[in-house]
Amino acid sequence: MKAKILGLLLILALSACSAETPALDGTEWNLIEFNSHPLIDNTVIWLKFSEGRISGKDSCNLTSGAYTVRRDKIRFTNIFHTLMGCLIPGSEDQSHEYYDMLDAAKRFEINQDQISLLDKEGSVIAIFTLQDQELAGTSWTVTRFYVAGQRMISPLADTQLTLRFSADGKLSGSAGCNGYFANYETEDDSIKITGLGNNLMDCPEPEGLMEQEEQYLKALQTVAFYHVEAGILKLRRDESMDVIRLEKAD
Repeated sequence: MKAKILGLLLILALSACSAETPALDGTEWNLIEFNSHPLIDNTVIWLKFSEGRISGKDSCNLTSGAYTVRRDKIRFTNIFHTLMGCLIPGSEDQSHEYYDMLDAAKRFEINQDQISLLDKEGSVIAIFTLQDQELAGTSWTVTRFYVAGQRMISPLADTQLTLRFSADGKLSGSAGCNGYFANYETEDDSIKITGLGNNLMDCPEPEGLMEQEEQYLKALQTVAFYHVEAGILKLRRDESMDVIRLEKAD
């Protein structure tokens, strides 16, 4: 009888621990404020939780590490980051401050679509907002795209490139003049685009519009991964190279 009771207590304890993790597991968050101040303009810090591991970005470098949760207590360990240069003034110092904040975090609180990290005194040291990675039903406007052998460029003045993801696995948009369409599938952070086609109207104005359309559609065909960061959609050739950047359409 004593052995059965001990076994039951062990099962209940394990169930309680496993029930704590899903609150964070599989979620992703954008940092909006830490140590009582907002982020430097044009910088993004995000944090993803997945099966005891974290990944993210610290302003300019990619990060990874581990985390443990017990009830409302949290601990970040074994934090690593890449060594890319930080071009935005102050962003390198902000990154160091961010890692110090993670080290100081001892508890967390979730309130709807926000998570707060607290230090050992119970003071809030960071506030994150939930970042949805769902593409279905969203619309976007292209801000930059990659031209093969060159660099990321902005669309021509007075032209607009758009992209909409429908819930039925179809995508569509304007390539500046002609409309285009395709099928898409997503899994985790990967995306597969197939059956790309477009209308065949001739668009002489402005100069270079047809060339831009061709370059954009070529970039779209190379997309294999995606990520949404603070309202910016990054379509990527691989997990580190952006080929199209878009902002959320109203």
